[in-house]
Amino acid sequence: MMYDESQIFVNQMTLHLNRILTNSPGTRDFIYEFITDRMEELAQYAHGKINLSLEDGLEHSIILAMPPVCFDMCILPFAMDKAASYFAHKYGGFGALLSKIKNQHPAFQVQDCRHLVSIVYGRYETKCWINMSIIISKQHHCGVSVIAEDLLTDPELVFIRKSI
Repeated sequence: MMYDESQIFVNQMTLHLNRILTNSPGTRDFIYEFITDRMEELAQYAHGKINLSLEDGLEHSIILAMPPVCFDMCILPFAMDKAASYFAHKYGGFGALLSKIKNQHPAFQVQDCRHLVSIVYGRYETKCWINMSIIISKQHHCGVSVIAEDLLTDPELVFIRKSI
């Protein structure tokens, strides 16, 4: 069966953004200002990474600086229930990965990015999933961030909940 990976990505992203808008309505302005108009473009970047991941069974990522937003797209070849342990093993946790990107990536140092949108897309057999974190700088008028809790380990969840 043939799949249009770009369209599947856009569909999954639309569904996930609708969940975010329902659960975190304070993100509405940010999502409409910086994400919705870029979904097709992001899908094109993701398309090649999805195909690579399906072929070799490995993670493939890309970071795109689209000031003032830095998009981190990570493509995983397995189900979401394996993602938290994967990120913990490979990066010390999903939260640690987001922190490293925000604090060390050149997009934030020299390319005038102030916000981070992390899109994790999983494709396993015929199933796919997407989860997003939106880290909005305090200077933006909405200032509400969303963390993909499904990608965090239990200790990361405890830490984040204590920090809020």
